[in-house]
Amino acid sequence: MPVNMASVNFFIRPYVESRDAREVDEVEKACEAGPGSSTSLFTDLLGDPLCRVRHFPAYAMLVAEVQTSDGLKIAGMIRAGIKKVLGCGNGDAHLAQQNEAIANAGVANAEAFLPVAYILGLRVAPDYRRLGIGAALVLKMEAWCKKNGAMYTYIATEKDNEASVKLFTEKLGYSKFRTPAILVQPVYASYKKAKSGVKIVELPVDKAEALYRDIFRDREFFPSDVDAIIKSKLHRGTWIAVWKDEVKHVKGEKKQVVSITDSDSSDEEESPIALSSSWAVLSIWKCHEIFKLQVKGAPLHTRLAVTAARLLGKLLRKLGTIPTPPNVFKPFGLELLYGLHCHGDRGGELVSELCWFAHNLAKKEGCAVLATEMGSCDPMRSWVPHWQSLSCDEDLWCIKHLCPSSTPEEGKDWCSSASPSSLFVDPRDF
Repeated sequence: MPVNMASVNFFIRPYVESRDAREVDEVEKACEAGPGSSTSLFTDLLGDPLCRVRHFPAYAMLVAEVQTSDGLKIAGMIRAGIKKVLGCGNGDAHLAQQNEAIANAGVANAEAFLPVAYILGLRVAPDYRRLGIGAALVLKMEAWCKKNGAMYTYIATEKDNEASVKLFTEKLGYSKFRTPAILVQPVYASYKKAKSGVKIVELPVDKAEALYRDIFRDREFFPSDVDAIIKSKLHRGTWIAVWKDEVKHVKGEKKQVVSITDSDSSDEEESPIALSSSWAVLSIWKCHEIFKLQVKGAPLHTRLAVTAARLLGKLLRKLGTIPTPPNVFKPFGLELLYGLHCHGDRGGELVSELCWFAHNLAKKEGCAVLATEMGSCDPMRSWVPHWQSLSCDEDLWCIKHLCPSSTPEEGKDWCSSASPSSLFVDPRDF
């Protein structure tokens, strides 16, 4: 029943898990697949509204309550997580100037990393929109972020979501900031065979952290607590790929050597592998353990086309000629690829091999989709397998400086900085 907008009063308070979980879940469902909506992607948070922010060093969730004839009712909510990341004052040039300062940076190097807050999960129930609830939630959350040390807040939204873009850029003072690409690849019914000349091995946690701190030490948005990400229960692992004909087994050498366990070696001890000219690395984040996705509202002809493709793929599976897409019309899991990097003339091919390796791991887990997010101009983009129809060429990030008076010098405000060629997408932001 439509709400009498003139008579609605609301107030904002912290989320209380013991009493708010059910109502918050109802609002989530109403927003994802509201009345009259067409095809939409429904997200099931598996009973934990805080699942997407729990892994930040500091996090919060607020709810907006309205007074109705039946008592108080939750009409909206918002979440945020705070972390420290590498900032940027003037695109790649400024990042390059930071290299020396952060070459040996750890979590304690406060000067190299900026405290930022990622705001996500803003929801307002359909019956209570256009009442100022969304803007009030954002402002209240910004106040919490600033109180807890954040210098900037940023959000991600679809660039075609006019209502969301206008809210943040026209009403709340955010600037359009970065436009990363989201690449999505279905997990097929059949496994993908790896090239015989490629060797893929998993890195131990300490080696993965050391490698990432080295190769991403000048990458925008690289988090200071990457060790916490790698040690999280949602981190599935980090793998490195090399060409077998370029691998050298060495002992006693330290230059350009990454110590990893060689699964083909008869040696029980750890066998160092020297990376000669080309290599690639990526990590996997187990999104399917904290939420499930489901496509709802798809027209009949779309559902029939996908069903036909699945049936045909099963019939011809032995021939391997037709990849069988997953059934996205029932709840499915997703795994996220992050920390992608390659080196050398043949490194791009190794990125593709690692992505297909991840595809096979995701299939074993019963996941239906792989996704990654990277800078729209990242040269690795062409090497990542994906379906264009499922991907987004330009997601939109917006940013706001919470302490503009603290900007040390004119022209160094991150909000107006030039876009670098690539950025590090934290899996906790997805």
